[in-house]
Amino acid sequence: MSLFVFPVSSSSATTAVTAAGRLCLRSTFRAVSARPASESPGPRFFSSSTAAHFLSRRPAQHAPLLAPRLRWPAVTAPSALVQRRCLWGDNDVVVMYEMLPRDYKDAVGLPFRVTELSKAETLQIFGPKVPQDAANQLLRILHGRRVAGTLEDPAYRVNTAMYSAKTIAAGLEFLRKTVPVDETINAGLRAQDELEQLERQLAKEEKAKRASAAASASAAPALPEFDPADVEVKPDPVYGYSKFDQIRAHNKARAEVEKQRQEAEEAARPAPEPGTLQEYVQTGNLTVTSPQMKKWMQDAAVSDMEEAPETSKFTRVMPTVTLAALFLAGCVGFALVYEAPLPEARFFVDVRPATACVATIIALNTLVYAGWRIPPLWRFMNRYFIMVMGLPRPVSVILAPFSQNSLSHLIGNMATLYFFGPRLHDDLGRGNFLALYLGCGVMGYVASLLWHPVNVASLGASCAVFGVMSAYFWLHRFDCFKILNLPPDPMEGVPGLVFLAFVIALHLSAAMSSSKHVAKLDLASHWGGILSGIGGVQLMEYYGRTNGHRTKEGRFRRGPATENAAAEVLPSGFKKTESLEILTGEKAQ
Repeated sequence: MSLFVFPVSSSSATTAVTAAGRLCLRSTFRAVSARPASESPGPRFFSSSTAAHFLSRRPAQHAPLLAPRLRWPAVTAPSALVQRRCLWGDNDVVVMYEMLPRDYKDAVGLPFRVTELSKAETLQIFGPKVPQDAANQLLRILHGRRVAGTLEDPAYRVNTAMYSAKTIAAGLEFLRKTVPVDETINAGLRAQDELEQLERQLAKEEKAKRASAAASASAAPALPEFDPADVEVKPDPVYGYSKFDQIRAHNKARAEVEKQRQEAEEAARPAPEPGTLQEYVQTGNLTVTSPQMKKWMQDAAVSDMEEAPETSKFTRVMPTVTLAALFLAGCVGFALVYEAPLPEARFFVDVRPATACVATIIALNTLVYAGWRIPPLWRFMNRYFIMVMGLPRPVSVILAPFSQNSLSHLIGNMATLYFFGPRLHDDLGRGNFLALYLGCGVMGYVASLLWHPVNVASLGASCAVFGVMSAYFWLHRFDCFKILNLPPDPMEGVPGLVFLAFVIALHLSAAMSSSKHVAKLDLASHWGGILSGIGGVQLMEYYGRTNGHRTKEGRFRRGPATENAAAEVLPSGFKKTESLEILTGEKAQ
């Protein structure tokens, strides 16, 4: 039966005639585009004898019917031969987009000739580095892309990512010499099909919207049935259709129905009468109604910039790093020149120096936390008490270690500091302790600034607290500790080095974790504080050992002891060591 003669009364025949007409138009487009430029203009039609190539298989009785209806485009003999072989011949090489198989996949490709390349041909085309099987696979993929019109589509490059650009270029050159394919026409036809598919999809969505609007006026719409054909999937799926797409489609349809139901109920609800109580409806987050509060929230924004300015990392971090280096030098100088005051010169005579020092630090952190709860101070706090990596202010590297904006953050850091701070203060003395605490805080935020990208902000005393904890355990790395008098005597406790290893192991596991809570932690500043604490106390230990500023019990002192002064300040029941500030807690003999 002929391809183009059908009874016009049948709907299926009408569809076939439309497809046949579209095929004729595409053939005409190919013929006109393939026509040489030097050919003289004339009537672009076949003679009755030329059309015999395309109608060689139709019965002879239909020839009179086709003659007055179709006027075939005139093509040169090579183009007609190629098209006749693709349409009717037994050759398996496909060169036209219209003849693309339905089961075509980019990863499989299309045969580029009857036989594959031999080893000698592979060596001649690609060289010795490309195996024979890989070369034939590459040529099949490239030929398929030439026919499918996807040669320049980046979505399919994953299938040829293992080949170099030089190898792909060599394969294309070989195919273009041996297998002539009109790549431009195929790409244009593919674009036309994609455009038609998009138009059909838009028309279908518009039709669904109109039907939904008409149904909502009468009754609540029912949950639509799932149709895999309606789910948008990527072309050429490697693993087939996914169940997750089906679940996602069901959830999307259910959410759409629920939204339409709520809108219908809201529209049908009568307006409240004035002067009566209205029903409370929970709408989510609380909205700010106070004009003054809105003004404070608007003023809290330090900058109107939506992203960090384009600048080099050196230019961005250099002022902060310079101030941090100067501040560390000041801490070292403070530790060297600090002299402990006499007891009568202290503000709180009845409070131990270690407790007074640590309590002052806790009070400063609490005061800054209270500042975050005062709306008029928000702009000032955002400017100086938080380290913004994209636009850092140098003074923030000193003030951010005193800033906590949540109660849990404040309690956790200050409780740890109150437990370890006085003990380390007793070991080092006030000057060394303050230098170590402030230095760990500054070094932690320098590490955070150098590590994090520009879209990160950080605050908190965690880096300084972890520095104090690590310094204490490193100083007592070979001393044994008991928790709640466990393990019992005569067994020794756990060495301080084990506790320090436990702290480091926690941070290593957090660095490899994918938890959302862990992702919010500034691990870079923690590492900076830990390493600074260990390094700082090791320097103090070395300085005390080499310069004679170390007591028999392993404590530090700044200078030689004064026996008379010690006898005046020590309370009864304690004996003095070589340090002026440290009490051993042993009864005097």
